[in-house]
Amino acid sequence: MLLSRPPPPHSGTERQAGHRVTVRDCQAQCDASLQSDDLARDRGPIVQHPVMTRDRVESGTDPREDRHPPVGCTYLTEGTSMAEEESNPAQTPEPEPELPPYLIETARSSRSKCRTCKRKINKDTLRLGILLEGPFGTGYLWHHLQCAARRRIEDVEAAYAQEAFAPGVSVPPLPELQALKEKAEKARAERKELPYVERAPSGRSKCKSCGKPIDQDALRVVLAREASFGNQVRATPINVHPECVHAELESEDCMTEVEGFETELRQNSTVESSVVDEAFVAIGKLEA
Repeated sequence: MLLSRPPPPHSGTERQAGHRVTVRDCQAQCDASLQSDDLARDRGPIVQHPVMTRDRVESGTDPREDRHPPVGCTYLTEGTSMAEEESNPAQTPEPEPELPPYLIETARSSRSKCRTCKRKINKDTLRLGILLEGPFGTGYLWHHLQCAARRRIEDVEAAYAQEAFAPGVSVPPLPELQALKEKAEKARAERKELPYVERAPSGRSKCKSCGKPIDQDALRVVLAREASFGNQVRATPINVHPECVHAELESEDCMTEVEGFETELRQNSTVESSVVDEAFVAIGKLEA
């Protein structure tokens, strides 16, 4: 025979969506239901509780562990009314602090690359970070501090003006970095156009075609060879013997053209014309 008993907790209208109960009230109703089950143990079969059944009670599993809050119920913080709860929506996380436009620090690892020279920035090396806001987020583009001084002195000066130094970092004086910029500009101004002929200032250079050393004061011809730096392709100067010019001009990565070679070589060379004539004798006849 089935026993008459009160409706189970959170049944009927109490389980309507949006109904709110405190943790204490919910646990109290479930405890009362467990006591009712214990009283009816000797009186015959009982009606299965929709939330907790006898087999769960006898197995030692506390149904309250995974049944709070019941379906359709939302806990209220004790001591808080429903009006107060609705007037205080969940707090949104605080926004992350904005990054400064520049940062000078020592590299924390050796994984970053310099955007100027395309080489690795070794750990503990001074680097300049320039903030970039891209489609995938905000972050720094890193440069060796000295590379940035040679090519982006305006950014270095702005970083120094803002004192954008990481804590504990020792940086060189700004005039020292500005001197690197002046030196780099002077070197670019004195750079010769390729190709040209000159005498080797020492015996340390080697011919890039045959691999043999070029003796001091011997004639050498400087040609342009293709070199890749990341996604960029540049012309880099190479030294060759005059006798190896013909073979080098026929190589696939040579960027010096045979057509107009004699005219360009005479215009770009700063040595005497007789020295250029001597080089052409060693080079031999070129066919376009």
